This record gives sequence, C-alpha cells and structure tokens, in this order.
Amino acid sequence: GGVVLDTLEMAHGLHWGSMESHVALRGSVNAAGATFAGLLDLPAAGAEEALVQDLSRPGAALLLAWFADGSRAFLGSRESADTLALGPLLFDGRTTLLVEAAGGGRPAAILLVEATTVQVGGKGLFQAAAPLDLAADWEPGRVACHIEGGGGIEVVLWAGCEVVGVSGPVAEWTPLAGGYVRLVPEVAPDAVDLVLECD
Repeated sequence: GGVVLDTLEMAHGLHWGSMESHVALRGSVNAAGATFAGLLDLPAAGAEEALVQDLSRPGAALLLAWFADGSRAFLGSRESADTLALGPLLFDGRTTLLVEAAGGGRPAAILLVEATTVQVGGKGLFQAAAPLDLAADWEPGRVACHIEGGGGIEVVLWAGCEVVGVSGPVAEWTPLAGGYVRLVPEVAPDAVDLVLECD
C-alpha cells in the first residue's frame, strides 16, 4: 500500500501545566512489508519548495531533491543492504541520506545505517571493514561524526582537509592523502562521537 501522510498535534511542555505543543508529520502504511523514504522541506514563507524526483524501484524507496539554495539531498531506504549503483552514486546499507552543499562537489552531511561504502562519481566518501551506522556533518575546519556499532572496525572517511587531530574515543587514527582519514573507534562504548580537526 501507499504511504498516507497526516499531521498530529503533540504536547511538549517541559513544566507542569504547560500547554505548549508542536505539529508532527506522521507517515503510515498498511502492508506486510513496506519500504518508503520521505524528505521534509520547510521553506520560509514565500520561498521556493524543493524539486523532488522519485527514483524508487521494488524494494528501494529513493528520492533526489534540489533545494532553492542550490543544495541537494539523496535519500534511500531499502529492504536489502546490498550495494546499489545509481548514476554517479554507489552505496550500500539500509538507509542512506547524503546532503550536498550548494555549489556541488562537497558533502554537507551524511547518515548511513548498516553501511560499508559510499562513493560519489568514483570518489570514495566512506568505507568500513564491516557494516555500521554513521552520521557525519562537515563544517569549516572540522567534521563531526557519530558512529554506532563500529567499535574496533576500521573506517576511512573523506574529511576534505588534512586532519591534524581527532577528539573522542578513538583507538587509533591516521591522516591519509587526498583529505582522507583512517579511524578505528574504541571497542567500548558501542556508540562514539568524534570530531576531526582540520589544518
């Protein structure tokens, strides 16, 4: 069945007697097994909405969005974690969200679930020795990462700069040529937050 979208008002008051609330977007589907993906675009009043192309196929919900500021996003939600080639993008994992900054060519953020590889135009962005969950945010002079299930697993990530320091629970790290860094998060805890500092 198709996804049905509606809204729900929910209370979020932090103090007794508070009546503050927010509106949540809810998606539901009536099916034995369902794969869907959704991107929420919240433009300012009078601003253009994103242009979205549906690239879905059986077992894979795939969306590509272009935003008014020139940035774009790719979102994939799949039944299988097998490697999939889609134009210039090669990736695996059950969920993939890749946001590219305006001007193209540079990632702004990535979210991966049960993934080992992401390549864009033949250039590796992420590689892991075993499936793990990763969220990364590229900022000027640094990359913030959250890794789950990656304790003791070698990860190679494109930082886009020469990494000069890593803060957080990392067993070892090595800067590599071309703006890459090799990381091995500590075995415990199972989820780690790391910050890669650039030169």
